[in-house]
Amino acid sequence: MKRMILAPTVIAAGVALSGCSHATPSTVVAWEPLPPGSTTTTTTTTTTLAPEPACRASQLQSSPGQGGAAAGNEETQVLLTNTGPACQLGGYPALVGISLSGEHMTLNPMHGTFFTNPIPGDISRGQQGEFLIGTTDACTALNQPDQAASIANAKANTYVGAILTLPNGAGVISVSGLRFDTACSLDESQVGVKPPQPFTYAIPAGSPQSLSATLRVPASVRSGTEMDYQVVLDNATSTPVALHPCPNYTEVLGLPTRPTGHTYQLNCVSVRLILPGKSRVFAMEIAVPKVDAATLAKFSWALDTGEGPYAGQALRLLP
Repeated sequence: MKRMILAPTVIAAGVALSGCSHATPSTVVAWEPLPPGSTTTTTTTTTTLAPEPACRASQLQSSPGQGGAAAGNEETQVLLTNTGPACQLGGYPALVGISLSGEHMTLNPMHGTFFTNPIPGDISRGQQGEFLIGTTDACTALNQPDQAASIANAKANTYVGAILTLPNGAGVISVSGLRFDTACSLDESQVGVKPPQPFTYAIPAGSPQSLSATLRVPASVRSGTEMDYQVVLDNATSTPVALHPCPNYTEVLGLPTRPTGHTYQLNCVSVRLILPGKSRVFAMEIAVPKVDAATLAKFSWALDTGEGPYAGQALRLLP
């Protein structure tokens, strides 16, 4: 198999698309290092984004939002107010937490939160977009036999501010006045706008976000190599799902200090449709950074529609 290393910001190389129990060998599609396309999903269909320029950090004023909690999940909201001309807000930022002591720590959130996720969209001057940080409030990390150790663990994972590096070199945003605890888990939304009719938003039939995603990832992988893995996209609905325009996807390998990931466009050259009750298996690769000791990392994969589908699991990296 020919390996390919792309530009410095690209860390994954490609393999082929293979069939699953619902697919046939004739539907195999080669992986291509396709740059992400400028598409997004609305409540009705997948369309080309309006031709507004991407929002720059310099024109966005950040402030803490209201947040919320439900079923053991906690939401920390960051409001982003546009102080400049109309622009397009979207994509997953890199996230740095500001600790109680003022230290800056690179964080490795999963993509997609328990709460309603923003979707890419345009905001005019004075309008607000948002960004969500998701955590949970109950896990073994907080329930240690030694109460002092439990308190110390929570304190070590508590952050009172965040620094967001927007996608595609759009700049850096710093926001204070937050408080979130990552001892149990951490995920993030895209920067974007609220989907129409929040909390009653129905996934449109026939849209890519109506698919479900399943990862086929090895339990462990040798670091410094390229990991082969598969993503199964399944259409359990009664409506065909069109993959045109082709959606983007993001893969992230979360390491304690070095998140590794990239966004590509799904190769839909010959996979334009997933019929009702059918699945397609996409074979992929990601470069695994070298580690000096066995390390547990979080691996996540998502279609970048604002509503998934998402998939993730733990991955053990071996030196």
